[in-house]
Amino acid sequence: MVNAVSAEFRLQMNGYGLTTAEIHHHLPDHPSLLQLYVWQDYDLAPDFPR
Repeated sequence: MVNAVSAEFRLQMNGYGLTTAEIHHHLPDHPSLLQLYVWQDYDLAPDFPR
């Protein structure tokens, strides 16, 4: 039996976390229209100085 590990799990074990960006876009010419974009990817948190 093969022990398969997903690429996402390997990223999490290396310190990556799931980053989500949600953008709401409103068009002034069309007040009843609202566009929503959702983006997700694995990313490392920045190491900010204290």
